Amino acid sequence: MATPATPTTTTTPPASRRRSGGPRWFATEPAARAIRQLAAQRHLSLSDVAVLLRLDPRTVERVLVRPRLRSDTADTLAVALGCHPCELWPEWFGEP
Repeated sequence: MATPATPTTTTTPPASRRRSGGPRWFATEPAARAIRQLAAQRHLSLSDVAVLLRLDPRTVERVLVRPRLRSDTADTLAVALGCHPCELWPEWFGEP
């Protein structure tokens, strides 16, 4: 006679114990500061800055209003601003 299968339960690990390889998150403040500084230096609107950096204007807007951004977006922003992400986020190479 077959033994009935025991139901298995899965639990979601807390954010601090995410799976390796998942996105890391960074504060938007360094990128927002660089975008505002570029806009002020060149007397540009934020939509003009987005065009200059070849970014979607919504991405620029999100950086200015949200508290954090994913590592892939942080990398894209840093490259568009002409620097390496570790120049904006010193913790870039730190432990996830």
